[in-house]
Amino acid sequence: MAKTSGDEAAPWLPTRQFRLVKLSSMAGSTVESYDFAVFGSIAALAFSKVFFPSLGPVAGSVASLAVFSSAFLARMVGGVFFGQFGDRLGRRRVLIATLILMGIGTLGVAFLPGAAAIGIIAPVLLLLLRLVQGFSLGGEYAGSILLVVENTPPSRRPAVVAWPLLGGTLGFVVASLVLLVVSLAMSQEAFLAWGWRISLLFGAVLILIGLFIRSRIEETKDFSRFVRADQPFRSPLRAVTRGHLAEIGMGVAMFTTPFAFNYIAASYLIAYARRQLHLEPTTVLIADTCSGVVYVLSVLIGVWVSMRMGVTRALLVFGAAEAVIALTLFPLVDLAPPFTYAIGVALALSCSAFAAVPAWIIMIHAFPVGLRYTGSALTYNTAAVAGGAVSPLIAVWLHTAVGSEAIGLYLLLLVCLGTGLGRRLAGRATNA
Repeated sequence: MAKTSGDEAAPWLPTRQFRLVKLSSMAGSTVESYDFAVFGSIAALAFSKVFFPSLGPVAGSVASLAVFSSAFLARMVGGVFFGQFGDRLGRRRVLIATLILMGIGTLGVAFLPGAAAIGIIAPVLLLLLRLVQGFSLGGEYAGSILLVVENTPPSRRPAVVAWPLLGGTLGFVVASLVLLVVSLAMSQEAFLAWGWRISLLFGAVLILIGLFIRSRIEETKDFSRFVRADQPFRSPLRAVTRGHLAEIGMGVAMFTTPFAFNYIAASYLIAYARRQLHLEPTTVLIADTCSGVVYVLSVLIGVWVSMRMGVTRALLVFGAAEAVIALTLFPLVDLAPPFTYAIGVALALSCSAFAAVPAWIIMIHAFPVGLRYTGSALTYNTAAVAGGAVSPLIAVWLHTAVGSEAIGLYLLLLVCLGTGLGRRLAGRATNA
């Protein structure tokens, strides 16, 4: 990767303002992770009976998970939409708008009557509100990363990426704890009747906190310099797809790998533990919650290695580690559950964490400042569909057709493609 060319001596943010920037980026990713974790759990536990009672337990569960998964496609559309405004109007305005829209979707679901009260309108409105949530999330995560990166001197950027990444872990852990407390504090009947709404209302509180913090921050330094020196693109999407299509393709390959590890750990392995390993739900929940600690450590390892070795070498080192984990994941999980199951989930989540630091730095600097939001959001959310929505389905098919060892080979293929094309993308990037 090209040597840093940014102006290290240029004035950056005062310490107090930069603390707000870091908290703001962390708040956004916390809300995103909390929303997805809570909505996914509620969809599996309650939505089939609340919104799809006439379909029966099996078809109702499928319909609930389909509503949950619809957010992936909405994220991709939202990433393009908000990315263009972020490249034309600035990062701060868009990030405030995404949180407001996310709050509307979350509160809407929290107060939405069930099918028993308003009939077929209930599941229709549930789907629409979920699409609103996904649409807003499409512009949120890339903007949260840009918020800290573009306010930091280039040599320190791998370190600040940790803030939004750790926010994602915090959201997952808080979601697990809130659901655990709510489920233990009431009967199953009460949870189905109204208890599930408490977790969504708590998510709305997190959004209000995030809005308060974001209202006090300024525009990023990189974007402010860009608009002083040049005019924003009239159509950032057209410019980025015409001039940077190769970068988008390589970035999608690079980010599909961590998404695949993340969602196989967070969704497929949970079902695998119940169906194949016959583990109790409480055991699975405890293992998944504890794996959040490993995720935090993995992010910090990603920062340390990236700062010491540079992001290109760090990507290669983590690619080698991912390859080993891909091939040993399911043999390890099957070895002596529940202990080895907990280790396997933690290792899979670590693969989605430590390589994310160099990957984000490489991808952001593969696009010029005036196209960064659009390019990053389009790339990241396309990878979310390829790795997050599709990979668990491929895992189910491979396990049924061949066996669990085939899932490891599939992950290995993603690692090889992602690392190889990520290294090529790093060669095109500047200022990183």
